Amino acid sequence: KDTANPTSIWRRSLTGLPADTRVLESATPWFAVGREGIYFIRKGIAQIDYFDFATKTVRKLAALPHPVFMGIAVGPDEREICAALGKPFDNDLMMIENFR
Repeated sequence: KDTANPTSIWRRSLTGLPADTRVLESATPWFAVGREGIYFIRKGIAQIDYFDFATKTVRKLAALPHPVFMGIAVGPDEREICAALGKPFDNDLMMIENFR
């Protein structure tokens, strides 16, 4: 997916009824489904949020030191979250003279 564009997360009934409904609008492709909600990253925000299925509310779980780079995963007991963070690259140009 193109990570520059937000992704919507939709709910689809297995029977086809009722119609598909949008669950989250401004998520990135990086999310993990839990037992009672969705852990996700919003576009442009370095934090992990949680959407609760029952209350249909979103809450911030954690601020991150860097943006998420490749995705997130949640542990089976949902007590741990793994996030691949991207760190800005620093580039230095160095001139070395008289080496041999």
